[in-house]
Amino acid sequence: MEKVVSSSRWSDPMPLDKTPWTDDTPYPWGEHQGTPMKDMPVQHLVWLLEQRWIKDWPGLYAYLETRREQLIEDNKADPMAPQPSDSTTYDDFLKDFRGF
Repeated sequence: MEKVVSSSRWSDPMPLDKTPWTDDTPYPWGEHQGTPMKDMPVQHLVWLLEQRWIKDWPGLYAYLETRREQLIEDNKADPMAPQPSDSTTYDDFLKDFRGF
């Protein structure tokens, strides 16, 4: 697991270990803390990709980027996930849905 020292905001981590993230790396925050990345909800991983601060976590960002297309496809296939209309692209829909 990547060791982290928290700064004043949880989104400003100071990674001490640059170990690449894998499917077995435990997620570090919130209600999913400790969950292996391979078991994380797809919607949450897609949401992470949209966050401006994600590049502050180079290991996590690299892990997500290598899976970007598959995550987006899996999210589209999820009947519980918000779905775009035919008139919008999926990226545009996500921006509209999340308000940015």
